[in-house]
Amino acid sequence: MPTKLLKNSLFLSFSRFFARGLGLISTFIVARLLTPEDYGVIAIAMIVQDFAFRMQNIGFTQNIVTSKTIDNIFMSTIFYTRLSLFALLTTCIYLSSTYFGDWMNSSEVTEVLRLICWVILFNGLMNLNVVLQTKKNNFIPEIKIAIFSKVVAVMVTIISAYYTKSYLALAMGMLAEAISQLIFSYLVVPPFKPSNGSFKQVKPLLNFSKWFFYQNLIMFFNTKIYHLIIAKFFSEKILGYVSMATNIVQMYSQEITAAFDKANFTFLSKKLNESCKTEHSKIISENLKYLIGVKNILIIPVYCYCAVYSEFVVTLLLGDNWSKISPIFSIMCFAAIALSYETVFRTVFNAIREPKVNFKLATVRLFCLTVAMILSINANDYWYILYGIIITNLAITSASICYIYKHTQLNLIKSLLNSLVQVFLFTLGAYLLNSTLESQLFSSFLYWILVINLLIIVGKKMKIPFILDILDITSNLVISFFQRIIGIKNK
Repeated sequence: MPTKLLKNSLFLSFSRFFARGLGLISTFIVARLLTPEDYGVIAIAMIVQDFAFRMQNIGFTQNIVTSKTIDNIFMSTIFYTRLSLFALLTTCIYLSSTYFGDWMNSSEVTEVLRLICWVILFNGLMNLNVVLQTKKNNFIPEIKIAIFSKVVAVMVTIISAYYTKSYLALAMGMLAEAISQLIFSYLVVPPFKPSNGSFKQVKPLLNFSKWFFYQNLIMFFNTKIYHLIIAKFFSEKILGYVSMATNIVQMYSQEITAAFDKANFTFLSKKLNESCKTEHSKIISENLKYLIGVKNILIIPVYCYCAVYSEFVVTLLLGDNWSKISPIFSIMCFAAIALSYETVFRTVFNAIREPKVNFKLATVRLFCLTVAMILSINANDYWYILYGIIITNLAITSASICYIYKHTQLNLIKSLLNSLVQVFLFTLGAYLLNSTLESQLFSSFLYWILVINLLIIVGKKMKIPFILDILDITSNLVISFFQRIIGIKNK
């Protein structure tokens, strides 16, 4: 696997973690100013908002990145088509906000929706030259936009929460971030100036996007339908607990997954375009093995620790008022592990321009989650939904492995079983340390010392590519640093 992919992935990871870290600080502060009910209101509003977000992400970026030839007419057609769709979505949400709020018996939800619906329109006006830079493996503009806009959003959210003590602070933070992203997208790269588009290109554009539309429609129900069920059949407070636990858990996995999968999508698309079809199976096989190894090393140890030390982690991050979400937090940690593998396959299917596969898998996910939700309603117990998420994520990963085997003859069952064994061993290790040592702080420190040393020793002995690449990059950086120091002294 080329070093460029790893460097781009790590660069994106560090930058996204920095931006997410700012958001994390905001969450820790705001969580002490607001109540679980406030987060429940936002979570209900985000059911509608998330639907709009998924409808706006119907393959426009993927089309640009995977297309071999691009001209101004093609880009202009995408710009106008995207803007028209986003404007329509904004209008629909604004007009339907009252009806949805009445159905959920919450006027606060209506108020939030009328504020955050404008986020979609601002997204439609974003500078498309940022996507073109990504296609060229230049992620600097995207990184700058993410960091600068997050700084603005954090400041607005904290200030608003301090003065209003209301759920509106979270909505205003979202709106501020969208406005900042729009402005910075035209500051960090030259603005894209659309010319006349082509109506002839709209049809093939939408034909490519239709599977993304179907896929995102199903994925919306997969990610948000259980929020709706919890809010409708249980309470806003429980939804607030579930929403907060999910958001905290996914902060790490989403950034690792998003960074590596985004860099890999660009890298894999380019490599497949530059090679003949007879080499595609080999390229995909090498790519998948490497990315699964990355997830094993970066995801499993973190979430096994968080699942065992859930109460310690939650109390440390959010305070004693949120300690009740510890059991939910533990369950969502294991769900995040399974989901991180699923996204690897999702990226590969998009890179080979087969989004319909993701749609089929998303349909299977919806069926599994529907069964879990029916059980929850009948038993009046939302825990069926939480356990159902873990089972569903594993089922989708297994189905993806079967599809890959069918088309490349690559058998990844052994890799999946190996990952499950690692989950068990890291969880057992964390449990033994936590139950043996009285101080959770000391046992946590000991856990991470043992994990890091174990990964380095095993990585060197078994010649795990990702660990060897990390050590190589780290040693080069250290050598370069000391060479510069020596050079400065010599001068």
